[in-house]
Amino acid sequence: MICFPAVKINIGLSILNKRCDEFHNIQSIFYPVNNYTDCIEIIESNTFHFEKFGIAVPGNESDNLCIKAYDVLKRDFHLPAVTIRLLKRIPSGAGLGGGSSNASSTLILLNDLFNLHLSFNALTKYAANLGSDCPFFIHNQPASVTGRGDIIEPVKLNLKGYYLTIINPGFPISTKLAYENINFSYQKVDFKSAVQQPINLWKDLIWNDFEQFAFLIHPELSIIKKSLYDVGALFASMTGSGSSVYGLSDVKLNIPQNIEKFNFWQGKMD
Repeated sequence: MICFPAVKINIGLSILNKRCDEFHNIQSIFYPVNNYTDCIEIIESNTFHFEKFGIAVPGNESDNLCIKAYDVLKRDFHLPAVTIRLLKRIPSGAGLGGGSSNASSTLILLNDLFNLHLSFNALTKYAANLGSDCPFFIHNQPASVTGRGDIIEPVKLNLKGYYLTIINPGFPISTKLAYENINFSYQKVDFKSAVQQPINLWKDLIWNDFEQFAFLIHPELSIIKKSLYDVGALFASMTGSGSSVYGLSDVKLNIPQNIEKFNFWQGKMD
C-alpha cells in the first residue's frame, strides 16, 4: 500500500505563551500542499524493516516518525511485521511538516492495511502523541490551528489556481532553538479573518513570529523573502520555524539570480 504525504505552509504563526506542559500556545493557519510530497510504501514482511531513500534525514533512524507511528499502534494492536519504505523529497527542519506528515500518513496506511477500524478522531489522538503538527495531517484541510497545535478548526480558504514558490536555503533551523529565542506575540491575532481578505493585503495583516530570530541568524532568509516580493509575489512568508520561505502569486514567478542557487519548488495549487 502506497501513499504520498503532503506538506503544509503556515499562513501566519503567532506564539502566544509557554504552557505548563512545556509546549507553547500558538495561532496559525495551516494550508496543505498536496502536490509536493514524500512517498511511503508499507507491505507485510517476516521481520520489521525500515528503508529510506532520497535526501538525507539527520538524526538516528530509530527516531524516524514512521517507525514511531508503527510502534504507537503496535502497543494497542497485534500488528504483524512490516517493511516501511520512505522516499524522502521534503527537507527536514524546513518548516513544511514533512516528518509530521509522514507519521500521520503511516497511521492512516496501517489503519487501512490491517483493517483496524480506527475512527477519524482516534487517528487524530494517536497523531497527537507523535508531534504537535501531526493531527493536522490527519485532517489535511485548510485549518485554524491553536493550542499546542492540537486544536484544529476548518477554515474557508481556497488557494486553487495560485502559484506557490517554496525556497529552501539548504540548512535546517532547530525548532527547539527557535522556541528558546521567541518573543511572544502581543499583537491581536485574527488570522482567520485576515485570510478572508485579498491575498495582496495579507502582507500587512499576517506575520510569523519566528522570522525575527531566523532572519537575525540567517540574513539570507530576509533576502529571499524580499526577492519573492520583488518578482511579483502577492504574499511571502517563512513557514513554521523555518527555514523555508514561500511566495504566493497569480503567475509563475521567475526565480531571481541571487536566490536561484537555493533549492526551490514551484507548483500550481490544486
